[in-house]
Amino acid sequence: MKHFSFLTPLDDLDPSSLDAMVGQIRASVAEKTATHVATLLQPISALMEISPAREALLANDPYLIGAAHRRHHFNLKELVANLESIMACPIDAIAQWSGDKFALVTSCNQHQADRTLYAELTPCDPKTTAAVLAAFDEVSKIPPFAAIVAGGTHRLAISTACSGSSSISSLPGYSMIEAPQVGQPWGPRQFNGLVHEAVHGLLFLAECFADRQLVREGSRSTISSPWTGSPLDTYQFAQALVVWHVLLAYWSQVDVQSPERATAAKGFDGAQGAIRTLDAIRKEIEPDYLDILYACATRAGQSI
Repeated sequence: MKHFSFLTPLDDLDPSSLDAMVGQIRASVAEKTATHVATLLQPISALMEISPAREALLANDPYLIGAAHRRHHFNLKELVANLESIMACPIDAIAQWSGDKFALVTSCNQHQADRTLYAELTPCDPKTTAAVLAAFDEVSKIPPFAAIVAGGTHRLAISTACSGSSSISSLPGYSMIEAPQVGQPWGPRQFNGLVHEAVHGLLFLAECFADRQLVREGSRSTISSPWTGSPLDTYQFAQALVVWHVLLAYWSQVDVQSPERATAAKGFDGAQGAIRTLDAIRKEIEPDYLDILYACATRAGQSI
């Protein structure tokens, strides 16, 4: 098992350190993916019938599935359930990260489990392609966030069925972002979602790299989010603190007056903020990751 100190660049967001961290994580996960994909299809077949679309998804995305397979130690039922939920959701476009840029690989308005869509890729709408690539170019102008988005986003789904954004721990690197209005460029919700889910993706992949989770097994206290007031368990909070720290830094550079920055700042402001919550659940979090959380919370509080 590795020490979570390799995540330290998420505190000060130094671009060169973030690039090195992303490269380290990517290399560690990628080298094991071929073996995982080769052994994945047969045991899943024993559990349930594999639709052509699902089989194509597995075969066409070894990085994503390899990371998922490693992280969950062959928890095939959970992996299949998440594949089902993703493939049942209508998607407008899929963007595939190629290592140095995003390329729109398919139009997915028929993205359902009973379709052979992944085996029969079709060109994406040019306007959707342009909007996604322009958005990524915009984020890339700010070096810390270029590294985070590149490192944490392997497959990006743009969906009218998504409100805000989402990601799934069983599929590290898969982000789903709410589609903008037809014909409109990306707005704050899309940019916020892109950065938000990329941080989650990095943390999921970091667990693959370290071969353990951020919190101790069985540790799941319920607390109230200092940012939104929604209920969170310990694991969700341990991820959310870093996500909101990065979002605060992002919006502080992009638009200091934005509602997105105000929401991010809220959780780090005053005695009821993130540090007080962290104090209450600190024994449930892995000590080496706890140090990073305190560092992020302190830096974010000082930046308000």
